[in-house]
Amino acid sequence: MIVDLLTLAALVALQQAGHVWSSRSRNSGNPRHHRFAAYWSNLTWICSYGYFTSLLIQLNGDEKGLASFFALAVVYTISAAESSVAAMSFLLRREKGSNRVGAYPGEK
Repeated sequence: MIVDLLTLAALVALQQAGHVWSSRSRNSGNPRHHRFAAYWSNLTWICSYGYFTSLLIQLNGDEKGLASFFALAVVYTISAAESSVAAMSFLLRREKGSNRVGAYPGEK
């Protein structure tokens, strides 16, 4: 179960970072930048969703089902929140020119 939780945490962190990147890039002035972010966000979402679903299916019939579900929920929530904050901090330092939130197309 520990390996499953660590794998879930990593997938959720990648998924959430992709979501933050995609969301911020959607509000930038660079459609090409948003295209890469959107592909990454959707790819990591489907991977983390599939893995999370497979873990839930494994819990069916497990005598520790509720405790295991609680562990999944805690790991998911903490991984999502902390990676969201980390990704936003990273992107705030990195975004320049038309990749900045609120930039106009063609802005340098």
